[in-house]
Amino acid sequence: MDITVKKILEEFEKHASEKGLKDIDENHRNVIRQMIEAVLLTEIDQITVIPAMMGIGKSTLIKVLLDFLSNKDKRFGAVVIKERLEDMDTLRKELGYWEDEYLGLDSVFSMKGYSKNDCLEGYSVYDPANCSNCERRNCRVKNNHKEQVGYPILAISHQRLFLSSNPERCLEEYSEWNNPYDGKCKRTYIFVDEKPKFMEIKTLNRDNLDHFFNFIESITGETNMLTKLSELRLELHELFKIKQNGLVSLTGINAEEVLNHAHTVWSKYDGSNPSLLKLIESFFINGGYRTHNLKTNQVLLNIPLVTDYNFNGFKTIVFDGTATDDLGYPEKFIKLEIPDIREYQNVTIHWCNRMNLSINRLRNSNLEVIRLLKGSIQEIALMGKTLIVCHNEYEKNIRNILNGIENIEIDHFNNLKGKNSYRECSNVVFLGTFHKPDNYYLQKALYIDKEKVDNFEMPRTSEGNVREFPDAFVTSVMKNDKELDLLQDIFRIAIRDISFKGDANIYLFNTDKDIIAYMSSVLKGCTVKEWEPFEKEETYKDKFVSTLVQALCIDGIEKVSTTKHRELVGCQKSIWSRYANDIDVILEMASHGIIRTGNSFTLNEQ
Repeated sequence: MDITVKKILEEFEKHASEKGLKDIDENHRNVIRQMIEAVLLTEIDQITVIPAMMGIGKSTLIKVLLDFLSNKDKRFGAVVIKERLEDMDTLRKELGYWEDEYLGLDSVFSMKGYSKNDCLEGYSVYDPANCSNCERRNCRVKNNHKEQVGYPILAISHQRLFLSSNPERCLEEYSEWNNPYDGKCKRTYIFVDEKPKFMEIKTLNRDNLDHFFNFIESITGETNMLTKLSELRLELHELFKIKQNGLVSLTGINAEEVLNHAHTVWSKYDGSNPSLLKLIESFFINGGYRTHNLKTNQVLLNIPLVTDYNFNGFKTIVFDGTATDDLGYPEKFIKLEIPDIREYQNVTIHWCNRMNLSINRLRNSNLEVIRLLKGSIQEIALMGKTLIVCHNEYEKNIRNILNGIENIEIDHFNNLKGKNSYRECSNVVFLGTFHKPDNYYLQKALYIDKEKVDNFEMPRTSEGNVREFPDAFVTSVMKNDKELDLLQDIFRIAIRDISFKGDANIYLFNTDKDIIAYMSSVLKGCTVKEWEPFEKEETYKDKFVSTLVQALCIDGIEKVSTTKHRELVGCQKSIWSRYANDIDVILEMASHGIIRTGNSFTLNEQ
């Protein structure tokens, strides 16, 4: 074994042990050695993806590599991409001072943007107009770029990486730092912790466009340009009049003269949407897609902002635990083959296949289904600390419903990636299925390989209550995206630690057997069990009829008032009213000879 690799491996084992990752066996050691070798062999302009399984110690290895390489060469510098701001701070604290504390130079500069908690003027929201006129000289938003050059290691977020990407050379403005002894030095490495973002979809509605044109026209005096602006506005308005299902491809618009004029006056813009010009420019040059929401009757222009990342001049390493199966990586990202050394005989997937617990289902039931699940969740929490994952829209309501249940943590989808705060949880219950907007999956498929997309229509619910696109490739991209999101969320709990030997339980509501099969294949050795959390509970819809049958048909009561019936069912008035007008409920009552007359229920005497 190379002496450098051996030293880094020894440092890794030392730090991993301090973090509780003990008893590293030979298989684990070999995987870490392979990762270290891959980092050291990566050349300038090369991008290496290391798909090591979650929980093996990727973040610890990044810290050890930075520490070792910094001590070996005082001219060493790097850019580190982190998912969460708190991870950037953790890295800064762990690496400490660059040379010694007397020099007073931290090794890491955490580049953070606006935060309402840290704003020196106390602004509650980011406003470009306020920031441009702010006289605070020590504001970090203003000073970030000039301060970062004084540190060998720069930590930035994934979002800043995405926004900083450009087709010429990504992160070029961060490629050098000022060494107090040797002057300008190169930041040679880029370490990306978790998969970088390759695509973001922005939307424009008619109001956005009118806002843009109103501003440009308000400071334009030339008659000829005003005419061009008016004509272009009318042309764009026509795009919003065509309403059809699915995604419609739109070519760019030749508006070079208008764009040039807009750029000359945009410096005077002090409104709430400073990125509007960039977005409209992207649409004019590259085109986009039009979508029509059949429910809201709203037409939107979708502008996919994409990047393949040109990391020329850097040695780039991406550490991503789900990269092996990810369809979204460009070809120039070279994936390393890492053996999967983990097995999961201690993991059980409890699968309820009768529903997905979608946002619509929760909304339509007024969260009734969550109330019915409260008893099951309480039983699960008695077995061990439990993470509840839900839709962001209903997190507050669900917290109120589950109030009083001990031993649970609650968080929402799209807020878990990179979090380590739930590693004490041995159970996770997913109160829903995370589904991104339909047009996201369609446009992601187009980004991956537009030649494989033949049908631009939106998804339908197929046999088995599974939502799928008419286009098979788009459906495969959607499922792949969902599978990897779910896997990332599952690994927030105790099983992320490779040394965890206790029992872990995953509770899922999902009608798609393909996704369950994928989870079972990744979590090798796990057990999949059917789960019926409602079998001991009668739904309000069932109780609506059964209570009337009991009272009128069995107990012989002549009449049941609507007020009394609501008490028997035990639900809110809004839920009761919905079922009282539900055709299925009315037909079920009729089959028992029950009718409603005014404010009471009776048996039909005919």
